[in-house]
Amino acid sequence: MRRCRLAMGAFAVLAGPVFAASPEYQPPLASVYAGLELGNTDTRRAEAGATLRPNDNWSATLALARADFDFPGDDAASTVGSAKVAYDFGDFGVGAGLRRGEIDDISVTRGWLVSGFYEVSDWRLSAEIEARDTALAAAGFTNEEIPGAGRVSGTARCDVDSLGYGAQANYSRSRWSGFAALRLFQYDDFDCAVEVSGRPRGERPPRARGRGLGGRLASNTLKVVTGFSPRLIPREATLLESTLALGATYSIDESWLGGGELYRDVERASGEDFMTALAFANRRMTDTLSVELWVGYATATFEDTAFAGVRMQADL
Repeated sequence: MRRCRLAMGAFAVLAGPVFAASPEYQPPLASVYAGLELGNTDTRRAEAGATLRPNDNWSATLALARADFDFPGDDAASTVGSAKVAYDFGDFGVGAGLRRGEIDDISVTRGWLVSGFYEVSDWRLSAEIEARDTALAAAGFTNEEIPGAGRVSGTARCDVDSLGYGAQANYSRSRWSGFAALRLFQYDDFDCAVEVSGRPRGERPPRARGRGLGGRLASNTLKVVTGFSPRLIPREATLLESTLALGATYSIDESWLGGGELYRDVERASGEDFMTALAFANRRMTDTLSVELWVGYATATFEDTAFAGVRMQADL
């Protein structure tokens, strides 16, 4: 299976028909995979997951990825996990799942999602809605006007709710397939619990809400990871305004698949956009074992990253 399907994103922004070029191909009852990716900016990412198909209708997917990367003068790490169940009625299907993304000591995002697809002719059309809650780590502030407290200094712990809307179209022919996917995010105002310096213990802390004040307080935490490509900070663990993905796969012969993908991600905190391009090749070694290799390049405000990875998959 191609790299993007193995990513197991519940919306399947990275998913596409891999073996659509082989009409005789039948999905296995279960698949497991493990992979490793390295970047030239001291970036490392390991991933593992599984897909279970007890019958022609039901399927379940599990995925886990752990990455660590270097910031200027500091290090950071992230963990992303997801689980989803789906039911295929034939020409259409529905699914539900949950996703958790964490950047250590910075943010934790929990998402609950529902999705569906419809197949017509050579097309597969998909949609997803995800409700997310993001909690940010505490960060200090100075000389801010806090309602009920005046102009003070202290620390703020902020969170924000958001909705993600996604749509994807896959097109499959005998030897090739392609996909286009778009996700948009809508955010509520930041809600921050404020601890004012010098206030007596036990006193109920004030709260700060709104796009102006709440956004400024939250940015003190988010600025640590602002300006880094979502390739380094996974899309599921950071706050984006939108993400656009395009890709194509070509069946070279019965053993080889190849293709390319392009992503454009827009960051919420800064409004900056980042591009990621990659090319991959998949080799089916046996009836049950395949190996995939990929190389790519991701832009960032601080330092661009070139990366390469390998993944093994076993069909059971």
